[in-house]
Amino acid sequence: MFHILRFEFKQLLTNRLLWWVSATLTVSIFFAVYNGKTEMTSKQTIIKELGEEEAKRYNKFKLDFDSLNAGTKKAKLAWHQDPRTALTIGMFRNSGKYAILEPAPLSFISTGQSDIEIFYSKVSYLSDILQTNNINFENPFNIATGQFDLAFVLVFLFPLLVIALTYNILSSEREQGTLPLLLSQPVQIKHWLVAKLTFRFGFLLLTVFTLLLLSFAIFSVDFIVLGFFHLILAITLYTLFWFTLSFFINLLAKSSAVNTLLLLATWLLFVFIIPSLANMMATNLYPVPSRAELVNAKRQAEQETERNKQAVLTKFYQAHPQLVQKAEKEQSNEDFYREYVTLHEVIDEQVAKVQQVFDYQLEGQQVFANQFQYFSPAVLMQNAFNEIAETDSKFYKIFQKNIMAYQQNWKAFFKPKFINDEKMTIETFAQIPVYAPTTKAESSFSKQFIGLALFSLVFGLLAWARQTKYQNMVA
Repeated sequence: MFHILRFEFKQLLTNRLLWWVSATLTVSIFFAVYNGKTEMTSKQTIIKELGEEEAKRYNKFKLDFDSLNAGTKKAKLAWHQDPRTALTIGMFRNSGKYAILEPAPLSFISTGQSDIEIFYSKVSYLSDILQTNNINFENPFNIATGQFDLAFVLVFLFPLLVIALTYNILSSEREQGTLPLLLSQPVQIKHWLVAKLTFRFGFLLLTVFTLLLLSFAIFSVDFIVLGFFHLILAITLYTLFWFTLSFFINLLAKSSAVNTLLLLATWLLFVFIIPSLANMMATNLYPVPSRAELVNAKRQAEQETERNKQAVLTKFYQAHPQLVQKAEKEQSNEDFYREYVTLHEVIDEQVAKVQQVFDYQLEGQQVFANQFQYFSPAVLMQNAFNEIAETDSKFYKIFQKNIMAYQQNWKAFFKPKFINDEKMTIETFAQIPVYAPTTKAESSFSKQFIGLALFSLVFGLLAWARQTKYQNMVA
């Protein structure tokens, strides 16, 4: 067995294809890590700037508040800039605090849904958190074609490199006429083939892991996290699947050309056809209504609320007898915005009913897609990368739920102050709600791990069963 491995090592060193594969893999991995790290750094810079902007804004509020209370403020502020007014701090343009989804340590390895989902939102009383208010709009071409990230390299390109190194591992011996000579030696063909595949498997994995560690070190990536070990495990299982598949294809006793076609057809099936079929079925089974319907629903809600304005306001003043409805000419600014907030809440309630239809259909699509992943190791691998990077849609869905809960806390804090025209104090400044996630997405990495292991096991067993028949054919 040692002689087989030594000969295999020498053969690989003289194989030009191996050097081309290694060069392609090196360039792809380094560029993918650089690209992902650049995107991650950009988001971290934006998050830092948001924190600085928010701190500066609230420091100014506090300074103005102290100066106005002490009577030392020389320039008179407009009423909507007065920090003692709850409307200024809770609802107007300069109000609100940021809810931020911090990127995971390994978020750069997979773009996932991060190029189309928000990772921060400025939350105030009337902010629309479902609208993308990020300031770094993604290039439309990148959204259409996808980012060149590490997930793309290892899910799409890496199997092609495995195929290039294994498609003729047995057929070439037969085509060159060296197989009978091999069979005359005291070694079973299954042991010889497994030894060659195992050596190439270990060699390729060692190369990939070395390149990953080098690229992480060069681009200053902190990879000493649990996600890195999950990444290593996912790559190992995915590579093992393609090697067991190649093991089985080689034992079909076909020519090298046929082996190549079979392996490429399988790659096409798992990487493109099955995911496309799953997407088509999901959109047909759970069609999402047009966004125009949501816009129309909001417009209709505004028109209906305007028609029923007096009825809505009458109900509001009945619930708050300490307040008196005034004619428009007699209303103060506080009176106007008190009614404005009341009407806006009615509109939001009606629009929320339409939004639920969108959410339900999208949830159905996601559940269906998660079930369909077990038909393709490529989808399992992509989902594993998204889990490790925390860029899967479920993480952003949880984030949206958290900022909606945060907005509810914000409203609960400021609404009594709006209604009763309460002034801000030093104590209430300290009590302004701060974003804190209330729900965290649970990782389902174990599902991808089991799925990839089962794919490898199935093809490994098929190959092991096939090798006995092949031994008899060539004997």
